[in-house]
Amino acid sequence: MHLALSADTIRLFTTSLDQTGVEWRQPDPRDISVAKKASVAPMGLHMGPKC
Repeated sequence: MHLALSADTIRLFTTSLDQTGVEWRQPDPRDISVAKKASVAPMGLHMGPKC
């Protein structure tokens, strides 16, 4: 699936991750990675569980 993600959209998302204590990395300009178990758990609380 192709998503047209602007720099502003990515910045909004990563700022939200920072504010909720989620550790993330950006391996390339269009990808955000959240892989640490301690960071995935808060995402479940704020966004719901992964399906």
